Amino acid sequence: MPAPLPITFCFSEDRPEVEVGVRLLVASLRRHCPGTRSVFYNAKASESLRRWLRNYPDIQLVEERLEGADAWNCKPHAMLPLLRAGHPQVVWLDTDILLEGDPRPIFANLAPEEFVVAQEPACVTNQGTDGRIKAWGEPIGRSFPFTLNSCVLRATPLHIPLLERWEKWLADERYRKWYRVPEPKPPFYALSDQDVLNVVLACRDFSNVPVKVLKAGVDLIHSGGALVYSPRERLRGLFCPHPPMLHALALKPWVLLDPRFDVSSRYWFFRQLLQEISPFVAAARKYREEIEVPCPWLDFRTTPGRFVRVMGMGHWALRGLPVGLAVQLLSSCTPRLRN
Repeated sequence: MPAPLPITFCFSEDRPEVEVGVRLLVASLRRHCPGTRSVFYNAKASESLRRWLRNYPDIQLVEERLEGADAWNCKPHAMLPLLRAGHPQVVWLDTDILLEGDPRPIFANLAPEEFVVAQEPACVTNQGTDGRIKAWGEPIGRSFPFTLNSCVLRATPLHIPLLERWEKWLADERYRKWYRVPEPKPPFYALSDQDVLNVVLACRDFSNVPVKVLKAGVDLIHSGGALVYSPRERLRGLFCPHPPMLHALALKPWVLLDPRFDVSSRYWFFRQLLQEISPFVAAARKYREEIEVPCPWLDFRTTPGRFVRVMGMGHWALRGLPVGLAVQLLSSCTPRLRN
């Protein structure tokens, strides 16, 4: 068996309000993937962040703006320069990913031809690639029954044409017009860059590219909503190792649990409860001192939250299970609770 390809992790973020997520990701990379190179793109890095990153020699800070990138539409723009420069295997991580284990074994024995992408939470509506590719008017090459989530990606130089197509379609006027629609919201086939990736992977031109899908609840946990980490996934977690990656989906815990966040309804109180008991927040508490920024959101405690955590008996999959089961029963009557 050939030796595993060396991994280069990469991520990009220049929004100051997300810096705490970057620091958590970097700290968890050092703990679980020591010695593995990472490339971090940030053209607006603060002096505080630059100084802090000096403690992490495996992280290369690139302070040049990614040409053609816009907001979160930057993933192919970040991966392509590394692949063209000869990096044999590049793994993209969103900056709301936190490692709770070593993810490198997931990628260790993959063939160079295999492209890796994550699975969208099953509770999210408009699942699958068919509706997206039909809306784009592209010829269908294959069909995925679930939506593909771009929070974690793996590519090799063999995927340069695929990433170039993704980059091209992110600049396509169709997408630029759709995703900028302010009200009520963009159509489901253009909500973000990952919807475009779904079209690329399902279209005829790239239907022969082998795709490995990271399973929700097994390879990573989508964390924070009522059913994004579903009761079924939680029960399966009683008999499986802890997934090595946590993804803080939707409104981030450092925003929602901040003391300045205005809770004006039961809905937002419920969302805060879900974040309080989430696996992401539990894991983030381990890095509080290391990331060297104020984290009052990690002190968020409520009586219902304490009760649910006690019911979980310290197990990462059991914590929050009663809430998930209750919401699953109620979700048909109150769809807003689902994610």
